[in-house]
Amino acid sequence: MPIWLDDRVHDYRRVIKGSRNALNGALDEGDERTGPVLSHNIPMFNVSLGDFGIIGIEYWVLEQPTRANKRPSAAFVNPSKPIVLTLNGQNQGEFSQVLVRKDAELPFLSQRLICHIDCNHLSPTSKRQLFVSNREAQREVKVRELIHQEVVKAFRSDDVLTKLNDEARQQGAEEQDENALQQMRSEVARLLRLHGVDLGQTMGGAAGTGQGYVRPTERRRNPRQPEPIELHEPPTFIRFLWDEDEPISFYPEQRRYLRIITDANSTYHNPNSPATSRINIIVGEQLVLSGSTPLQGGRMRAIVEGMSTGQPGHTGVLRIELTRPGLPVLADERRYKIVATPESRPADRRASLPPFKTVPVHGPDDPKWTQLGWPDSPALIASESQMEEGTLVIYYSTAFPKFAAQRHAFENRDTVLANSFTKRYEIWLAVHSLLHYQDQQPTSETRTPDDTTVAASSERTQEDPELAQLRERQERCRVAILSSLFATREVQSEIPQSVLLTE
Repeated sequence: MPIWLDDRVHDYRRVIKGSRNALNGALDEGDERTGPVLSHNIPMFNVSLGDFGIIGIEYWVLEQPTRANKRPSAAFVNPSKPIVLTLNGQNQGEFSQVLVRKDAELPFLSQRLICHIDCNHLSPTSKRQLFVSNREAQREVKVRELIHQEVVKAFRSDDVLTKLNDEARQQGAEEQDENALQQMRSEVARLLRLHGVDLGQTMGGAAGTGQGYVRPTERRRNPRQPEPIELHEPPTFIRFLWDEDEPISFYPEQRRYLRIITDANSTYHNPNSPATSRINIIVGEQLVLSGSTPLQGGRMRAIVEGMSTGQPGHTGVLRIELTRPGLPVLADERRYKIVATPESRPADRRASLPPFKTVPVHGPDDPKWTQLGWPDSPALIASESQMEEGTLVIYYSTAFPKFAAQRHAFENRDTVLANSFTKRYEIWLAVHSLLHYQDQQPTSETRTPDDTTVAASSERTQEDPELAQLRERQERCRVAILSSLFATREVQSEIPQSVLLTE
């Protein structure tokens, strides 16, 4: 219910309507302001968590940040915790933006993406386990991890989110000289070998106790650029976005978000009321339909899960039907197969050198600074790395005090020395980032519907993402100071002694 705020001291009046209502464009009579400009949004849809109950998920993507509004989400939520869990309309907890930036691999949407999770329909036991009485934090329990995984799957299966993230990244893309990049990679490989990392030696890995696979060095994630679908009335087609010659595989309790496209408008499907929807999703034996997303722009997703009692080798047909008044029913089918649950196995990982590149971020006024969600003070952030389409991208701050001061000192002497210092600094940052990335690879993981991965280790649920991020930033600041010292010494060692004496 909206609240009217009347501040007679400062002669100020406004309607407090709630962030969710504002994001949905709620306006009051006489309200001069309009709702926020959205790049994308998905209305509420329900997802079954089995015995744990049902959650509702909805999310919004705000317009691109500007100089005047660097963090658009700050007007509605805490930008560092943009995923809000509610019970009876009240905020009961949040998930960190680490979920958006790293788990969902959408780093350039971390300041724009807001998600609401409605927990009203969780089971009473789940509510008691998930929320503490004083609302200070959510308990670290199985249901929280299930919600976490479900949100990640929803984000990863949304092609529009992937497109928006790619567009934001490309706006700040900088071309690099390929020869210089190859020289840097060779130097990084040499340094890794000198420090005891044999790039051809099997590193091994501990056998896990859970289900899943060993994470590969490069993620199998192909960028999707969805084309607009022209809608028609009456609609003319509906189909699964899956290769017709390849069956959809499920192992017991595996959940997939299956993409569906059609030229029907959004009124043909109500995800929260299947009885009134004209789109019918029919799953075969040993499968369970756990929900679906709204139909928007001709796109939707069906949430299908393999039963815990599924028998490997069982095959069947998934079918989707679109009813048109007075016209034949449109339909599409795909074969599915139940497969054995993949066993955890020792990780035969090698310390291979993944493709990487360094990208400078030129201070807090650089748009990339805001997109990465870095703190306002340059002294608190030195660098950050993340996998993007199979490449480890290392973003580093040119405003970090130790680096900036030393580069300025070299520039006063010779720009060639300054450029050499910068390249050597980048090399040392790359060495650390590669070693850090290698250490972060889990011993087991769970495969998601769109062939991406979600870590299943218990470490993530035991560690506060905000504290982990703070520790990593502090470590990278210390490494940056060392990298600056090493780069300075290397540059000075190449300067003729006669030059140093004359200076």
